[in-house]
Amino acid sequence: MNIGDILSPDEVRMFVDAVFPLADAAPTDLSDEWVSNACLSDHTILAFHNGDLDLDDAASVEAHLRTCETCRSVLLALKEIDNLERGMNGG
Repeated sequence: MNIGDILSPDEVRMFVDAVFPLADAAPTDLSDEWVSNACLSDHTILAFHNGDLDLDDAASVEAHLRTCETCRSVLLALKEIDNLERGMNGG
């Protein structure tokens, strides 16, 4: 189970926007130049969290996460939601 199984896309966006208000301003390109200079989009972080990125994009996201506390915080929040959901379902 992942966050998309629990919340609708609109609910995920509302949550991420509350945690990460610059998500709409972030480009969607995962080039090395972009990864080093801007935060990831909410869709990219969610796709990474859910394991939906190809190997190259996942590696770019991992590189970005090593240097960006903001994006790491968003990813951590998504993981916490999953943990809460597992706790509510007894798993």
